Amino acid sequence: MLNVKTIQAITKHAKADTKVASLMTLVMDGFIADKVSLEYFKSPKKDADKVHVEFFSDLNKAIIASFTATERRLITCPVKSLEAGNKPGQKGADGKTETPAKGTRRYIQSEIGAKRNDYQRALDRRLNPKPAKGADDKRTDDKTFCLERATQMLKRLEKAEGATFDVVEALHHIVQLSKILNTKV
Repeated sequence: MLNVKTIQAITKHAKADTKVASLMTLVMDGFIADKVSLEYFKSPKKDADKVHVEFFSDLNKAIIASFTATERRLITCPVKSLEAGNKPGQKGADGKTETPAKGTRRYIQSEIGAKRNDYQRALDRRLNPKPAKGADDKRTDDKTFCLERATQMLKRLEKAEGATFDVVEALHHIVQLSKILNTKV
């Protein structure tokens, strides 16, 4: 299902300690090129289509490939062979090896799901972009802007003391401007 470049990009991205935007872009480009659906990131049900099953398996394999050799072995070993708890178990018969714990395995499995969710969220943002919120969203229309400024100037000029211009003439013109702005065309 996934092409080789997409799998390699997933593995490279999952290995990175920090999210490198260029690698995530490569992964998202690959997902879009492969026509990946957002539902494919969830575990396939029994009646899921073959493409969904293959994608989910390929994605998990690519993520697991980014783990250390020890973590990969822990994921593949039988659960019954693991100790209970979150820390490594007792030393083995040879006195050197430790039996890994079930809690550690659960944590590694949760990391697979977390990375899969990261990819799903990134693809969702790419497919369904939300408009950026900024100053333009709150921008008032031109008429309201001008009326507010005219009102502010009227209030300011009414309290003005020691102005170097004709305050009465300025007030007259601002009142005229307000009338023009309030006239419907």
